[in-house]
Amino acid sequence: MTLTTSVPKGRTRPRHSVDDLDQIAEVRARAAKLERLCAELASQVADLVDTATNAASVGSDRPPVLLSVQECADMLGLSRTTTFNLTRSGQLASIKVGARRLIPRVALEQFIAPPGEGVPLPGAHGLLVAQR
Repeated sequence: MTLTTSVPKGRTRPRHSVDDLDQIAEVRARAAKLERLCAELASQVADLVDTATNAASVGSDRPPVLLSVQECADMLGLSRTTTFNLTRSGQLASIKVGARRLIPRVALEQFIAPPGEGVPLPGAHGLLVAQR
């Protein structure tokens, strides 16, 4: 059995043996299978991304454990610069993650209300304020 293809004028057509044709058919079958698997994998990845996006958009009832300096400043009613100064002076504990400075929620609660003197602030997810 031979396989013919269009060849420019003046050139001879390659002739393939039956073994060559079997190998070509096997490679094509594998390529088709890989294409199906890739399409299935792409579909599964898209489903996972949709699931993660939906989960992130629903939100959580629990407040975040770590706050950015801006989030902390907003909660305290202070400027970002003042909040950074509080972390630099050690009055407000913070940690560094990569290039970001983050403030643990617990540190914010301790800064606002010393132990034993705090009361829960309604609607603030466990945030405490000092009693006056």
